[in-house]
Amino acid sequence: MELEYRRDWDLFSMIALTLILVPVIYIFPDSVLRTVLGLPFLLFFPGYLAIAALFPRSDDLDSIERVALSFGLSIAITPLIGFGLNYTPWGIRLDPILFSISAFNIIVALVALQRRVSVLEPYVPFDPLRNLQRIWGDFQKERGLDKALSVILALSILSSVVALAYVIAFPREGESFTEFYVLGPDGKASGYPSDLYYTENATVILGLANHEHRAVNYTIVIWLVDMSFVDEETRVHELYYFDTVRPDEPLEHVPVDIEGPWTKQWEQEYTFSVDEPINNASWEGKIWFSLHKEGHQHEWSFMEDYSDDDAAVQEIMDGVKNERLSLNLNLEISKGTDFSLMTEDRGEVQPLDLTVTEEYPLVIGMTNHEFRPVEYNVLIWLVNTRTADNETEVNDLYYIDSLRDIELDHQDPNVHKGFENKTYQKELNYTVGFNQTFSDDPWEGKLLFSLHKDGAPDYDKGENYSANATALHEAEEAMAGNTTAAMIDLSIRTATEFAVLHDDLSGIEEPLNVTANEQFNLTAVLSNHELKTMNYTVVVWLLNTSAENRSQVETLYYLQNASVQLNHTAVNGSANLTAQHEMPLNITVNDQIDSHPWSGQLWFSLHKDDDPQDWDRSVEYSDDEDALAEIEEGMEGLRQHVSVAIEL
Repeated sequence: MELEYRRDWDLFSMIALTLILVPVIYIFPDSVLRTVLGLPFLLFFPGYLAIAALFPRSDDLDSIERVALSFGLSIAITPLIGFGLNYTPWGIRLDPILFSISAFNIIVALVALQRRVSVLEPYVPFDPLRNLQRIWGDFQKERGLDKALSVILALSILSSVVALAYVIAFPREGESFTEFYVLGPDGKASGYPSDLYYTENATVILGLANHEHRAVNYTIVIWLVDMSFVDEETRVHELYYFDTVRPDEPLEHVPVDIEGPWTKQWEQEYTFSVDEPINNASWEGKIWFSLHKEGHQHEWSFMEDYSDDDAAVQEIMDGVKNERLSLNLNLEISKGTDFSLMTEDRGEVQPLDLTVTEEYPLVIGMTNHEFRPVEYNVLIWLVNTRTADNETEVNDLYYIDSLRDIELDHQDPNVHKGFENKTYQKELNYTVGFNQTFSDDPWEGKLLFSLHKDGAPDYDKGENYSANATALHEAEEAMAGNTTAAMIDLSIRTATEFAVLHDDLSGIEEPLNVTANEQFNLTAVLSNHELKTMNYTVVVWLLNTSAENRSQVETLYYLQNASVQLNHTAVNGSANLTAQHEMPLNITVNDQIDSHPWSGQLWFSLHKDDDPQDWDRSVEYSDDEDALAEIEEGMEGLRQHVSVAIEL
């Protein structure tokens, strides 16, 4: 049997309508045609085509059963396709759903056509008039309960289809809400202004999107709020009206597009500054953005405190309780001095590890935002603390230096931006250096730059003021952040530069490859920065360690030593060794090693003002506690040493 359009018009029509629906949705997304074609596409076609494929013969089902099952099966098939899409990378979205159901309809329609061709008495689509007459005749033959059930079934199907069509054609409005957001100056949820000086400009971006299903006239009221949360209660201490911002006209409703990229509806760059000191002091609180959806009825006065006004306080409390859309940012506004330490290239200063007499250049930057001319003095201290009984106490407080009588007029914060932009009203070069030792060697603590305004006390340089109440209070307040100051972690040590090189003073990069009983020449380079004359002795050992434990000495031979007395010399500030003294080391390894080849280390141990023991040349000291202790001191960093790999 061949395909016949007059017989199979139902299947061909559904294939054609499916193919028509796809371009209609994309070309005319808001047209009535989309709804007219879309309803049967979802609610009738899948079930009807499935019934046609499953029951191709005319006597399998009658027409009314096919129609009833078509609606019921469609309502089952469509959600199952969506359920399957939920577990694919495409998800439940318009495009995947449209193409999946279209593919299902077309494939099942082709199967149904093939099934009709293969049977002797295929189902022929009904002639509406003839089938209505037959159905009416069958209905008249029914009696009692059967007739009532048929009526109920027909009404149920009709009402279900009408209700479902109405819901799809006239969907219920979604949730009504407003998008309200504040972004940083770069258009991201970061970089918000938080620490400002008075008169300094700060910028944020305010944004709105209306999903209220109606046009809305928005108003954003901006406050400066000082509040606290005490005993589970929010208390408003200060409430200053600051500004009002609103779109130029009401915003129309825009639908929520969960499939496409997010797009903004209304944004405004908002630049603000607080131009007069609040209570003549620094101020800390929040800048509060309160949203009104139907206009704003109150008239507030700029920078007037409304903390006693019930309506104003209630507006803030509504935001706290999420009864009104509001957003806030922490804000600290200062009148003060921008004060910082920088390296010569305007970089951040890292912790310093200096040798006595070594110098390190710094740049001190400061800008006056005090609303008046100020005479500045910078006192420089060395502070060392200790912890006792869970309290931090100052152990050492050495007065080092001062920079005095720095007169600066008030400057606009929008001109001098501080450390980030490397511009200050005044920049002073200062070189850190010490020509004395302190309580410990090395001495570790902080280098403190304490800023004074309009005068500062005098102290004696190099003296320890840890018992002076005035100096102690200044240091404690500065370290606690209660006064303007800058600090650097600092270590000061006396030291000896010590290295072992080839006899041409080149560095030893590769292991030394020598022959037993053959002399080879090296040079020990020494420079004394210990602030006094020192007697040095370099003791040379030959050793190797365990392969499993590098700190365990397996064999240890004493080879020789050499001594020299050196006066103190200043550090030259260079990264290269200063080479105050070059000590020749003419070394011979006797043939005392048990096996060849042999690999290990030449160990050069440095003694300062302490005479080493009298060791016997070329004798093994692997079991000698004193000899092993000297090597262990070097391994633990308690004695200066140099080690060089060697192979025999």
